[in-house]
Amino acid sequence: MRNGRLVPVQYAKRIDEFEKAFNEDVASALREAQTSLVPSHNRFGYSHGIRWRIRSDQEDDPDGELQARSVEVQFSIDAILGNELSALPEYQEKIVERMMADFMRMMYETVNGATEKTGNVISAGGGPFRAEHFLEMLEKVELGVDRHGRVTLPAIHAGPGLAEKIFEELSAQGPEFERRVDEIKTRKTQEALSKEAMRRAKFRIGQAE
Repeated sequence: MRNGRLVPVQYAKRIDEFEKAFNEDVASALREAQTSLVPSHNRFGYSHGIRWRIRSDQEDDPDGELQARSVEVQFSIDAILGNELSALPEYQEKIVERMMADFMRMMYETVNGATEKTGNVISAGGGPFRAEHFLEMLEKVELGVDRHGRVTLPAIHAGPGLAEKIFEELSAQGPEFERRVDEIKTRKTQEALSKEAMRRAKFRIGQAE
């Protein structure tokens, strides 16, 4: 008996082996897809409990907690009855696509919640996107520094329609706009490097006498 179904004993082990291999393939494909958004060196596993607390300068930072995520994918009964093995990779691809869509939705919700909390929000007031909005975004953003000491610039995530309008608006600007962008980038870069130097100084180990 397996999940309320009668399964011949000789096939029970093979079913377990198949499910394990299939799940591992899905997990591997999902990790590869997530790399386009989150580099592998910025992904960490958590194998003890379901909650955690991050030590931070922000006193009101909430504790973290794992959340179960799930997606639903239909598998054609005709493909099963027809022994169509080619349906398996298609089924796996659908699972990864829907899990990635759920992952991106969760990521955007998390970012949106953080920006709303800190006030890092730009509003066009219902009007069209303007170049000044881009400058305002640059002023609000805080650049990061990777493990190699290189400053990482922000990326814009937008729907196809909005992305095209943003590109058209920014491309129509002249040298003065480019100068202002370069000035902000230079200043923000120096601020990021100074902050990173201060952070690393906290972990500096003195030389033994």
